[in-house]
Amino acid sequence: MSCLRLMEEVRKFKFTLEEARSERGVVKVIGRASDGKPNRRARKDNLLFDEKSLSKNHAMLGLKLLDPLEPNVHIIDQFRIYVKDLGSTYGIVDLNSEESDPFVIDLKNGERFGLVGLDEPISMYQRRAAKLKFQVNLQYFDARKGIFECIVRDVSFNDSPVISRPSSCDDEGAELEFLSSSSSSSSSDWNFSEDFSIIRETPSEPV
Repeated sequence: MSCLRLMEEVRKFKFTLEEARSERGVVKVIGRASDGKPNRRARKDNLLFDEKSLSKNHAMLGLKLLDPLEPNVHIIDQFRIYVKDLGSTYGIVDLNSEESDPFVIDLKNGERFGLVGLDEPISMYQRRAAKLKFQVNLQYFDARKGIFECIVRDVSFNDSPVISRPSSCDDEGAELEFLSSSSSSSSSDWNFSEDFSIIRETPSEPV
């Protein structure tokens, strides 16, 4: 039975510099959770959600460090952050562009993306129609050990202004290598500008 509950839907996962500079980079599947399968349950360190409108494997969040590193630019700002549709039923939504939604969305640290496109926004504050909206932030977890943390926040009922920037490009054929170099001082200008407490309706168990 559905009910309203107060929740701060925040997911966190850690990864190393070695993982980030691997051929594939760091990849997390975003999709529909299932309590009946232990490896498909929603947890604080994965991107599976109890939302029936999501496909099982809806999209993929990718994190890759660009090569070569630019001098005097914080390492956090040199990650490629992207969301790729994995053939989902209801798609992904580029919240930072007024153009049609692509199969791949490139994000800056602190930007938001949407899942499950709608004809009309679910909130008066939204400018792009998406049932679910998430904000992605990268930060150091342990700079000396080269450990990073990615934080994905559910911001579905918060404003998502359209930011003027070029439309996302496809990542077909992109082969990016990573360098082991970092700065341990200032954080990105995009990091953690907001905290969110979300009231969400708990959906029925996915079939």
